[in-house]
Amino acid sequence: MAAGVLSAGHARALLSIDDPEAQERLAKRVNDEGLSVRSLEEIVALREIPDEDKPRRASAGRIDNPRRSRSGPPVWVTGWTPR
Repeated sequence: MAAGVLSAGHARALLSIDDPEAQERLAKRVNDEGLSVRSLEEIVALREIPDEDKPRRASAGRIDNPRRSRSGPPVWVTGWTPR
């Protein structure tokens, strides 16, 4: 950091930004101000990104089907008498 080299954590945070110019501005700010990785991650997280531009996570292996919301097939208990 003292030599003006970003750490791997800084690089990861910067790579989450799509705009190369914004990446460069923030990298310069990290070097000028001596920002920690956590500080940089917070700055990146607080950037206002419209909902349309935010990447959406795909729900792996999940199918939205209201009939599948039950816990499973019905269970019948035989040989049991309630008290």
